[in-house]
Amino acid sequence: MAVILSIDFDYFINASAHERITMFPDGGNENIGVGIQNYVWISRYADSLIRAEKHGGKAMTDIEADHAELELLYTLIEKHKKSATKMSVHESHKDIADIFKQGRFTDGSHDIINIDYHHDCFDTSDSGNIDCGNWGKRLSGQGKIDKLFWVGRDDSDDYEGDIIKERYCGLRGLLDSPALLNGIDHIFICRSGVWSPPHLDEDFILMVLNIQRMLGKNGNIRGIYKLIKRWDSHTMENIDMLTNQLCGVYTDKLSGVT
Repeated sequence: MAVILSIDFDYFINASAHERITMFPDGGNENIGVGIQNYVWISRYADSLIRAEKHGGKAMTDIEADHAELELLYTLIEKHKKSATKMSVHESHKDIADIFKQGRFTDGSHDIINIDYHHDCFDTSDSGNIDCGNWGKRLSGQGKIDKLFWVGRDDSDDYEGDIIKERYCGLRGLLDSPALLNGIDHIFICRSGVWSPPHLDEDFILMVLNIQRMLGKNGNIRGIYKLIKRWDSHTMENIDMLTNQLCGVYTDKLSGVT
């Protein structure tokens, strides 16, 4: 039996549940093209800038990565890594199912420690397909997971069920957990782009590279081609343009212009 540390970057976004609900896309479907994803995010950024200007509070660009929790993550990995610990990087959490299809994790069941804003044990697919929201439930039902541990944030959704053996609120409680008694065999990392604002891509990439350096010669990243920033300066210009357009629409509505 092996121990897989599963890291979803959306955990390391320092945003409250209210800020995620009001500013982030609803995330109902990650199986949409990158172009549509980008348009949705651009619209959300523009809307948040207008709301912040009119009503105060944060705009999307004010949301930052949780660097304190990232430092705890590095401490945890440094403490529990093995000489043969490997890692892989993915866009979607559904890709964790591929780990059990070939290689050293195909036989038996294994423990997963999931660092994630969401518990990922939802009933999200009537077809039985594995997706980013139900992989914990599906893989447990298939006997691939022996024990599933979840590290969520204080305001993550509650979990009701018996699939998750133990929940931790924050990484500090995991540092000396018996769940890591035998060390970490594999580190699975995903960006979850539908839930992670593109302006934090640099923090995501830095997190991956930091972990790679910690693993040394075994830190060759499968999926390194995915380590790209989704946006550039032109995208930010598009946000400014859309913001100005939306401001004009709102101003016209308030003045009665049609």
